[in-house]
Amino acid sequence: MTWRSSVSWDRDSDLLFLSSAGHGGTAGFYPGFSNLTVRPDNWNTPIVKMQTGNPSGTVTLRSTDPRQAPAINFNYFSQQADQDLQALSDGIDLMLRAFNETGIPYTVLSPDPTIDRKQAIMDRAYSHHAVASCRMGPKGHKDYCVDSKFRVNGVDNLRVVDASVLPRVPGAMPNGPFNDFPQGARGDLEGPGLVSKGTWLWWSGKQMGDAFMS
Repeated sequence: MTWRSSVSWDRDSDLLFLSSAGHGGTAGFYPGFSNLTVRPDNWNTPIVKMQTGNPSGTVTLRSTDPRQAPAINFNYFSQQADQDLQALSDGIDLMLRAFNETGIPYTVLSPDPTIDRKQAIMDRAYSHHAVASCRMGPKGHKDYCVDSKFRVNGVDNLRVVDASVLPRVPGAMPNGPFNDFPQGARGDLEGPGLVSKGTWLWWSGKQMGDAFMS
């Protein structure tokens, strides 16, 4: 379900609700989270903020070894936190009203109802679809990583084709616009004079982390 909060940027819905049984209070992904036992008496409703106003996350290389994972810091709620927190709080109010209408007794597990709600949201929020760490923009522009043909600025024969090239979070389901990226990149690579031996295309779509050489 989509819904428009009191702080939506425009007339569009800015919240997405996804409900399912079990895993009440789960806060993100961590080693062993998939082994959690689904409780039949729990109900889980993640609320997705689709108009996020926080572009301050960072990805920093730890070394020149490509096999070493980078340092990733989402910097949640570092910018425009008031709007994001208010929208999520509005979403919680909506869900509580819906539960209250059923007349069925329930206990709120998360966010923690015993502390300030916005603080509780900050304590439990996490990201599912990170994007924009390799933003697409004008060719050669220092503030962008790749140009409109997915070519990495300043690096020969390297293209990045994944959700990291999106300039900002596109909403709740980045797989939608991303599905067109490989086809666009393929057209560029197969164009006259564009395919050369040794050109690497990095594609982390359905085959996450695979590298293809053309």
